[in-house]
Amino acid sequence: MNPMKNRILLILVRWYEALDKPLPQWLERACDSDTSLGLDLDEEREFTNALKEKPDWNPVPPNPYMAERILACLNDDEPREAPRTMWREVTIGIAACVAIALAYQWAGSLDSSNGDAFVAENPVESVDEEGSLLDDIPLLAANSDWKNPLDQELEYVLDDAKGALDFLAASFVPQSMRAMEQEG
Repeated sequence: MNPMKNRILLILVRWYEALDKPLPQWLERACDSDTSLGLDLDEEREFTNALKEKPDWNPVPPNPYMAERILACLNDDEPREAPRTMWREVTIGIAACVAIALAYQWAGSLDSSNGDAFVAENPVESVDEEGSLLDDIPLLAANSDWKNPLDQELEYVLDDAKGALDFLAASFVPQSMRAMEQEG
């Protein structure tokens, strides 16, 4: 008999035995014609019968002192120790957080003062009588790498919106429509 077919028949024998249903006639005939399948059927039936039998189980009697121990614990007037609060650890943690916040604030104030120092180190050396300081401001801004934070934020918002639209298009718009949009 074909080994694949034999494996399928064995699975079906185990299935019907696990369900406690009688085998179909065609499966019964297959078990009669193949000795290894018949032996497997006998093993499954023995296993099923062993599981159906009531075990010879003698439960262990409960401990006669258990009820007394439970009642003694319930009637115990001795107060239980409350969980110890770790004030020292909490205080150290709060102090560390405050120190980090102050260090961050101090580092931020140093950064803002460095920008002022840059302007002070590069003063306008000469101003023509015809030119004014206001005319030289765009030149100073062009030479430095300073950018308006609001302009940067607007760029970030537009980039995020473009990324979100690209994601939505890639996720939900059919590729054929995206190809038409790119061509036209």
